[in-house]
Amino acid sequence: MKKIKTLKQMGNWFTKITGNQYGLITGNSMKSQVLATGLISGDWSGTGKGSGKKHPMPENYMSKSNLPKELIKQAVDNGWTDEDGNVYFEKDFQPEPVKGEDGNVHMIINDATPKEDVVMKYSMRAMEMLYEENMSDDLTSNPVIR
Repeated sequence: MKKIKTLKQMGNWFTKITGNQYGLITGNSMKSQVLATGLISGDWSGTGKGSGKKHPMPENYMSKSNLPKELIKQAVDNGWTDEDGNVYFEKDFQPEPVKGEDGNVHMIINDATPKEDVVMKYSMRAMEMLYEENMSDDLTSNPVIR
């Protein structure tokens, strides 16, 4: 599998997989949406320098993002940094989607996760989580007339 080395390539990769250049999946009547964040796993820096020693992730990693705290904790617990502060994740790190307090469903997608898994497993689960809320809203706001 070809490594993705730039943010532009990551964006192109996401667009190719989802068919959506905006990084989200939404409908016109939806109050919430699925938001995806991509990560590049493995030795993406390509420097090949340093001792290879893994350092803990910074405690404030992604703390200013809109990701749910649960998803940030998973990223911190599963990532590491090198001597230069570059952030790394294992190629098999692929967290499940998480529904945030804002009602949006958040996904972190690893570039090493097979395309079929992203589409058929993680995106489908995210959509299920999203529609659970919207379906219950529709049922309470639009009762069936008999």
